[in-house]
Amino acid sequence: MPFLLLFLIQTLAPTWDTPQLFTAIISANVKLQPVLKQIHPNEWKGAPASYQSQWESAVKANQALQTHAAAVAKAPENLGESLRLLEEVRDLNESLLELSGGVRQYQNPELADLLDGMLAEGKAARDAYSQRVLDLAAQREEQFDVADHEAQRCRAQLSSQPNKQTKR
Repeated sequence: MPFLLLFLIQTLAPTWDTPQLFTAIISANVKLQPVLKQIHPNEWKGAPASYQSQWESAVKANQALQTHAAAVAKAPENLGESLRLLEEVRDLNESLLELSGGVRQYQNPELADLLDGMLAEGKAARDAYSQRVLDLAAQREEQFDVADHEAQRCRAQLSSQPNKQTKR
């Protein structure tokens, strides 16, 4: 059993496709920057003011996501950071979908189509990353279960041995 434990701890989620996955995510966000610069919610007549703050948040989140993705790419097995990045990706995507509706209604339907197209283009990378994080979480849980089982086995083995106290 100890060999199995060592094997499970050392066999992490496959990382051979990880660099391409992060490259795709970062590339999609880099392509998004010029489109975001074309959006001007402060000039939208009759639009809720919330679009302006939403746009500002999206611009900042897009830049931060690129930095965070590059950092996570260096340590892709870090489950906590991978989950944070996944949350950032999902939050930015939702925010951009909502912003796209405002662009369509108050600025330019073609620009909204471009934004929607870019979001659709990045969907495969987002979905692949989401699956990778789920797989990593499942693998970590399995590793924990094996480690816990091994610890319980060792405790049982140690507690069943007679107490060896030397007499003085």
